[in-house]
Amino acid sequence: MSISVSGAPSGATPSSLATSPLQRLAGWLTTIHHATLGVSLLVASAVWLVVVTAIGVVLGFERFDAGGTVVDADAFVQLFSLHRFALVFGVAGPAMLGLVVWSLPAQLQAANLSLPRLAAFGWWSWLVGSAIVLVSYLGNGGPGGGDAQYVETYLLGLGIVLVALAVIAVSVAATVLTRRNGRALGEVPVGAFAALVTALGLVLTLPVALGTIIYVWLDYVNARVAFGGADLIDAWLGWVVREPHTLLVVVPALGVLADAVVRTAKGRQPLRGVVLVGVGISLSVVASSVTQQAHALSQRRFITMDVPSVPELRPLVMAMNSMVERLKSLLETEAARLDRLRQAESSDAVTGLPSRMAFFQSLQQTLETPGGGFIVIARLANLRTMNRLLGREHTDAYLQAAAQAIERLGHGFEQASCGRLNGSDFAVLLPAHAAPDGHATHCLRVLQSLRQQHWPQGDNTAWLGWCRFQAGEALDAVMARVDLALAAAEADMADGVRQADHARHIDLPRSTAQWQAFIDQAIAQRKLRLAFSPVQSLDGLPLMQEATLMLPTVRGDGSGRTSWLNAGQFMPVAQRLLRSAELDTASLQIALKTLATHLEWPALALHISGASIASPGFTHAVLDQLDAHRAGTPRLIFQVSESGALAHHAALKEFCRVVFTRQCRLAISHYGRHFSEVTPLSELGLSFLQLDARMFVDLQPESANTDYVRGVCTLARNMGWHVLAHEVETPEQLAILRDLGVSGASGPVWALGA
Repeated sequence: MSISVSGAPSGATPSSLATSPLQRLAGWLTTIHHATLGVSLLVASAVWLVVVTAIGVVLGFERFDAGGTVVDADAFVQLFSLHRFALVFGVAGPAMLGLVVWSLPAQLQAANLSLPRLAAFGWWSWLVGSAIVLVSYLGNGGPGGGDAQYVETYLLGLGIVLVALAVIAVSVAATVLTRRNGRALGEVPVGAFAALVTALGLVLTLPVALGTIIYVWLDYVNARVAFGGADLIDAWLGWVVREPHTLLVVVPALGVLADAVVRTAKGRQPLRGVVLVGVGISLSVVASSVTQQAHALSQRRFITMDVPSVPELRPLVMAMNSMVERLKSLLETEAARLDRLRQAESSDAVTGLPSRMAFFQSLQQTLETPGGGFIVIARLANLRTMNRLLGREHTDAYLQAAAQAIERLGHGFEQASCGRLNGSDFAVLLPAHAAPDGHATHCLRVLQSLRQQHWPQGDNTAWLGWCRFQAGEALDAVMARVDLALAAAEADMADGVRQADHARHIDLPRSTAQWQAFIDQAIAQRKLRLAFSPVQSLDGLPLMQEATLMLPTVRGDGSGRTSWLNAGQFMPVAQRLLRSAELDTASLQIALKTLATHLEWPALALHISGASIASPGFTHAVLDQLDAHRAGTPRLIFQVSESGALAHHAALKEFCRVVFTRQCRLAISHYGRHFSEVTPLSELGLSFLQLDARMFVDLQPESANTDYVRGVCTLARNMGWHVLAHEVETPEQLAILRDLGVSGASGPVWALGA
């Protein structure tokens, strides 16, 4: 029987080998022949050797000069870890297995491996897994890596590599055990026996390493307590790239060397039995070390053993005891670190206030007791800019002063508490008999004074949001409500205080993920609608319909009925999630279809977000909609809030240039908070300004506020803009606004027959 080691099956004719390059490539991709698989592993390990050499050069330069800056500290740790992985699983392991796969059938006088498809699966799995590991390191995801996604990618790739080497080892072991041609194990060539030892060692140890990876991954994606997260991956998996486990990759080389001695001497191998026993001992050493590791993982206890008197076993037991002591030391260090972290988390290091965790514990206790209360969240503005320009010490001093001012919100109330939630957010818990609106406004004025003292050049100071809660409400529901108020205050750009709606019958999303899913579902299922309110001239003639986007949510009272959220309740969150452009595009489509069916409407004003206008691709999406509904575009008015227009002025200017070619118009809504910045608006070609309702809540015939509104109207008329009033409530307000030069209004006043 002829044995082929050239990559073609035995008995292949030369004509059968004369194929095209494409056919040869297809043959290589689908081959299960041992020679081709072995050579592929050897070539791939040679490629990894180049990578190892390059990394070794970088590490060598770094070690040569202690003060060198070839790589930073984090990159050095990653490179060192990659160097170890590449040496063992990229070079040594595949090279030795490739040598075994290539030569083993010839040693046993067999045509091919046993389970050749399994070996081919192992080769391709190893190639894919090693590539994934390399990509994870490039993404800062190896042991100690800082990118959580790539750390998980590293564990995935390493797991695939271990599975691949294990299945190749199964094929090798099966070949030696089943294709000996009737010979006893003691009679097979030493190279084949060494291959069996290596294969059995890998089959016994790599599944344990795979189980360790699963343990580490589960801990990493959850609490990161038992196994210490990314920083301790090497502590738990490092044994696979250290002695005695790495002795496995030496065993095939010893077997090949022993066979080479026999062939060179052209006689029987001297001391053959000793050689076989020596090769076999390596399996015992490796199995013993892995048994100890598996025992430690499964029992969660680490024991040391008495050092035996047998000289051959003494080094092994001493190494095992040393490993256990190191693991104990690591666990004790980590336990001490966690204890210090727990103590540090109960108070903020800079301000001395209770930490986020401690404050939420107080809030949870309050929610579980009768009475209810209020929660106020204060967010300081521009801390990063202040820290960058003025330095950490100056910023810390400002933070301490601001924290004292915010804490005074609760002075005089026994049940009050205050805490720092993160870098810029502070929270105050007040009892049910408190009056947070006045206290919050006073706190804002104090904070503005402090900011002027510490940083006169700054603009915004803080935003405050507050809400009432009742006993029995869920903590995340309360925080979602007050966070929405805070987001609305921040969206106005200027300092301000906002109260959250206390609509407990509305079941709002309670987390960023829930908001994301809520918006996704509304867009995907087209559960959107526009709410329309009329805008009339002061003589009662219709001017236009004002459209606001609404999203549906299920009522939280158990009735199963649908309630509708207005844009003020969800758009600040949508902007934060970068979803406002999709919502505004959908609302535009509805608006244009509505215009086509309501020909009696003089115009329709559609609210869109300034953040949407600045989003890539939004203007093109708008043009597509306008071109598809040409008939309605002359009656369409885009309304952008004052804060959105000023924040995205350049993008809005370009947007106007484009949509004006389709005969659309532009207006500014909620105007009046940034009167000093009216100059940029003059470049936009506005149709009208809509005054914010807060400008005329307490409007009196003779007051400073009345003079302010009169000045705005005069300036707008000089610019050729109409001035409209938003949400006018009483005929008395309407009469004053008429005298001031307002052209039209919306709101409840028209329902009163004004």
